[in-house]
Amino acid sequence: MSKAPAEKQAKPQVVSLDTILAKINELREYINILQTQVNSLTQELTELQLALSSMKSLQEISKDTDILITLDRLGAVLVPGKIDPSWKDRILVNIGKNYYAKVGPEIAEKILSRRIGSIQNILRLRQQELSNAVNEYNYLQQLVATAIYQQQRLQTRQASGEQQ
Repeated sequence: MSKAPAEKQAKPQVVSLDTILAKINELREYINILQTQVNSLTQELTELQLALSSMKSLQEISKDTDILITLDRLGAVLVPGKIDPSWKDRILVNIGKNYYAKVGPEIAEKILSRRIGSIQNILRLRQQELSNAVNEYNYLQQLVATAIYQQQRLQTRQASGEQQ
């Protein structure tokens, strides 16, 4: 009786230390790019959520209410202002590529909510890519550390064998 051929077993792949170190450097750069993108997307998401929240809050303010308007993101400079009663008819919303649409609050809310959802999806994908890249980076770092340790042990054994 003939035996069925043994299943092919994956042969270990031999890769030079230089190749691994080059991949580690590539991953380090890729991780930095992804971290920058994640930070940028997080900031954009925060700004959009703030815009949506502020617009909703404005709807609760009575007509001709005195308010303080910030001139920068940090609130370092505030100027007095009034909310025009007809503001709801004149909301300008960025619809992309620096084009703005004049819409009412309901449509503005939908546009902002869609953009928030889109940014959240992109952010989730970038965070997953970042996590995968960091895991691969850590794995390769561990491989290098193990290879260096084994090389040092081999050299130590050889040196102690020569002394005997």
